[in-house]
Amino acid sequence: MDVAKRIESKLLEFGYECSPFLVDWYNAVVNPRFKLAYKANTLCISVVSAPCMYEKAFLPFIESSRDKLAMTGQDPLDQCTRHYLEAVKAELSGDGVDSDVVFDFDTLPSGQPRCLVQAAGHVSAQARYYQRQDVMEGEGVQWPQEKRIHGACVHPKYGGWFAFRAVVILPGIQCGDLPRSQPSDVLRLNEERFRYLDLFNHHWRDGRFRDVPSAIEARYSEQQRLYFGTAPRDRYQLLGLPAPRSVYDMTDSEDDDEDDDATVAVASVMDSAPKKSSSAIRGAHG
Repeated sequence: MDVAKRIESKLLEFGYECSPFLVDWYNAVVNPRFKLAYKANTLCISVVSAPCMYEKAFLPFIESSRDKLAMTGQDPLDQCTRHYLEAVKAELSGDGVDSDVVFDFDTLPSGQPRCLVQAAGHVSAQARYYQRQDVMEGEGVQWPQEKRIHGACVHPKYGGWFAFRAVVILPGIQCGDLPRSQPSDVLRLNEERFRYLDLFNHHWRDGRFRDVPSAIEARYSEQQRLYFGTAPRDRYQLLGLPAPRSVYDMTDSEDDDEDDDATVAVASVMDSAPKKSSSAIRGAHG
């Protein structure tokens, strides 16, 4: 666990928060095709961005990397996440600690996500995953039977104002005695659960689902809300960066398919993943 605390300490100053879990915990709740191919007691770290990440990590990264950003054609926020996580990976490697970093935007050739980050967040007790079966449906609190309702996570401190960014896997560290906690049941009332999932599934673009929990310690700044509320193809201009050729070539449908950041896309976590852009796998918060 010393390595886990070291990773947490390194990332916390940039607005990323960490929570440990074991491969076996994760594999027990996901569809077989999403299981991680590591030993059962392998230590993993779920990484989320807190509301302060935008000011502590993203904006400084943009200022220090302006000459390189437009050349890569990759989403600036994804590049930012990769920058900080790969720095941690390099530091661990220098000390002989092997690590695999799976980003929320990583997919397999089939388009399937490499890891269901909401599931990882749930089993690590970092955030609680709510789904349709958690709602007692009845008069005034129900969806059409045939309607698919995707689940989403709620953070105990940030409600919907956070994002899943990565999972760090430590293949050489077995930690079978890792204490396990249950995620906080933030939405205790049935009506709250229904409202959260309903807003998340049908009105995620306006972000109202983020404020359903009654007690929220921090939210995104106005500048951050503006960024995530801007279409991906226009964010380069917002940052004062020249847009790469790939952005100019985007069709309108592709632009719409890129959701505003890490958790606002409609994504089902434990059972399947949507056929959307990789950003849809991140969860419900961006």
